[in-house]
Amino acid sequence: MSTSLAEAAVIGVCMDDVKAYWKVADILTPADFGHRGYAAVFGEIRDRALSGAPVDMFVIADERPELREVMTGEPMAQAWRRGSLRAYAESVQKAAVTRRIRKAGNLIAHLDGDDVMGEAQRLIGACSARVDGGMRHISDFGRMSFLALEERMKATGDLTGVPTGLPELDNLTGGFQPCDLIIVAATPSVGKTAFALQVSRTAAEHAKKEATGKHVGIFSLEMSGQQLNDRMVSSAGRFDGKLLRTPKRMDESDWARWTEGTTIITGLPILIDDHSGITIDVLCARVRQCHAATPFSIIVIDYLQLITPPKAATHALAIGEITRTLKNLAK
Repeated sequence: MSTSLAEAAVIGVCMDDVKAYWKVADILTPADFGHRGYAAVFGEIRDRALSGAPVDMFVIADERPELREVMTGEPMAQAWRRGSLRAYAESVQKAAVTRRIRKAGNLIAHLDGDDVMGEAQRLIGACSARVDGGMRHISDFGRMSFLALEERMKATGDLTGVPTGLPELDNLTGGFQPCDLIIVAATPSVGKTAFALQVSRTAAEHAKKEATGKHVGIFSLEMSGQQLNDRMVSSAGRFDGKLLRTPKRMDESDWARWTEGTTIITGLPILIDDHSGITIDVLCARVRQCHAATPFSIIVIDYLQLITPPKAATHALAIGEITRTLKNLAK
């Protein structure tokens, strides 16, 4: 079915059935219509449905003379099937996404400035369908819960999520669970990064031991990848990391522990991105790209406030937008 016919079909069914609009309201807006006339008519149908006014071709034609020609054309005279309304609407939506992608492509080709990647990601993100999914019967989620329960039953011991290496915390949480967004907050220099690295190492060791094929992703916006490596090696090798700055002071036992720590860390499935000043859009894009090729069990970001904030009225609103985006990424 051509795009114009699909749009005509949606309009035709909506004007023939007073309840039809609500069957497609979750996936269509007037902006999704390529035909300006059909977009105007659908906007009128939406406004009437929202206000409780009758959605009728003759009433609309009488009150909106400028729409008469559109509503009385040949495509509108077809006997569209009510049962196919959803298929008509999905066809319109698909065509709308295609148009937006082509338009975004033209805009991306002419981008310039300091944040070309971030702006490109925003343009691509705006191309997706306006609304995704909808309300579902609770039994659907019951089946999902049962399948998740089965997976947890297969776990070794009581731990069902990603281990943190802290027994008391693992007992409380069962490990960090899928879809969780965990924010570690504390005053400066009390061990937030040390905690994050402990979790990263433990999660990576668990993934390696269980042969899950998953990796741990670390975005370090403050420290370099080399600095992270040194901290993890000193922790794994159980020696004072400050000695790595003055290696001439290291004795034979220190070098042995350094070798042990290096062997442990280099064998773990850990990926690090230490680029600073990236936007939340770029960060999400990199996570999705890597995850598609190499699935992650957990993503660690150190730290949230160093992400380049989106444009917002206040810093608090910018941080709120970042955390919302990260929660969506986690889900």
